[in-house]
Amino acid sequence: MRAFIAADIPSAVKEEIGKLQKELMREVRSSVKWVEAANIHITLRFLGEVPEEKIEQLCQILPKGGREVTPFKISIKGLGAFPNLSRPRVIWVGMESQGNQIEQLYSQIETLVRDLGFTPEKRAFSPHLTIGRIKQLRDQNEWVNAIGKRQELFFGEAAVGCFYLFQSILKPQGPEYKKLKKFDLPGGEG
Repeated sequence: MRAFIAADIPSAVKEEIGKLQKELMREVRSSVKWVEAANIHITLRFLGEVPEEKIEQLCQILPKGGREVTPFKISIKGLGAFPNLSRPRVIWVGMESQGNQIEQLYSQIETLVRDLGFTPEKRAFSPHLTIGRIKQLRDQNEWVNAIGKRQELFFGEAAVGCFYLFQSILKPQGPEYKKLKKFDLPGGEG
């Protein structure tokens, strides 16, 4: 099954991001596959196709993933693109956590999945919320302007007290994400 590890964000923040997506749809002419607002999440580790026995192993070891990280808040703000504004492919909303707790959580999860035999992640972890993928870039300057004026846009805060193992079910109308198991951070109630 196709799987990933992620933390969720509040519906109110997803709604604000949904409003931004609608604004961008009107502003830019590029062909973009927008992430459905309800599906927006903080990816901590994409796993890809995972055999059933590995899913069971993940469920057993992931409680250790947040053992050293207490619940924390993230500030969700700003807009950007990967790999950069010169060649935008992925449109994202940024986030910040005090004390780099999101990075610590990622690092602990990365170590655990590597120990289970998953290929190490080659890219540096960059906390973000993917909101769209550009399929065909029509005018790069449109994106420079659209993103430039929204680099400080604030969407809200999210409390991270848990994370989940998700299943990703690919469907013609877009992916469906199913929470398989919840993992609380120490003292967290998710």
